Parts: sequence; structure tokens; C-alpha cells
Amino acid sequence: MLSHLGESVRSHWGIENSLHWVLDVGFREDDCRIIKDNAPQNFSILRHISLNLLNQEKTSKTGAKNKRL
Repeated sequence: MLSHLGESVRSHWGIENSLHWVLDVGFREDDCRIIKDNAPQNFSILRHISLNLLNQEKTSKTGAKNKRL
């Protein structure tokens, strides 16, 4: 039971670190000051779509931040 809980917590933080860290570093999501109405959710969706498109791009082996530039 305890090992299953540990695995569950590690897998959660693995997702947190792999997705949100990329959004924070590559897209500077934490620095975004958009706060009016539905704009924060809309821009979050656009960032996720952009990240998915960048991850599908296989011609260069650089990170999402460099691909974006």
C-alpha cells in the first residue's frame, strides 16, 4: 500500500515537472500578467497547443524554448 502511494506521488510530480516546468521556462507562464475574464484560460490552452506542436517538430533536437525562438 505504501509503495503504491509513493509511486502515485512520484508519477504526479513527474507530470508536474515535465509539463509545467517547460511551460514556466519555455513560455514564461508564471510571468504572464493576463488576468481579465477568460483570457488566462485561453492563453493557457494556446500555450499547451503550441507546446504540443513544438514537441511534434522533429527536424531539430533542441528544446521547446529554442524551437520557439
